[in-house]
Amino acid sequence: MNNLRKLRNSYGLSVRKLESILNINHQSILDYENETTDFNTKNLKILSDFFMVTTDYMLYNSSYGYYLKYKKGSIKFLVEEFLFEQLSDYIYYEDNIRYLDLNKLIDVSDNLDLTELIIEFYKIELTEALFEKKNVNMEDFNFLDKDFKVIDLTSCLIKHVKAAIK
Repeated sequence: MNNLRKLRNSYGLSVRKLESILNINHQSILDYENETTDFNTKNLKILSDFFMVTTDYMLYNSSYGYYLKYKKGSIKFLVEEFLFEQLSDYIYYEDNIRYLDLNKLIDVSDNLDLTELIIEFYKIELTEALFEKKNVNMEDFNFLDKDFKVIDLTSCLIKHVKAAIK
């Protein structure tokens, strides 16, 4: 079972409308939804990009799959389905792009850019996870110098940022 029909319906799109937007034949879309044929690589990428989900999520191989953009910074968040549903009051769409109103979620001014704070707490989470491992190498800490474009957003990360702001 794949998630195409669910995603299409969540956007309020008919098969024909999706066909006109993405230039994918409506019969192919129906075949993918009904699983009478497998996705071809090109269409899987087009559909995943349009719905801002991972290909694994599209194929129903993972619950980790929704991308949310943060308008203030250049990062995207990757969230699990259950958290995505919990965040529904803070998600909005502009020009078919899904955004997370992180400032409203954290309860801070719209003028504040939380990008750096989120990245620092994300690095802390990654470091703590490393210390739980038995064998840690120095190379495991290379992420500290990384320029993050996508961050796994968790309830714990949100909680830590909220606590730091308060």
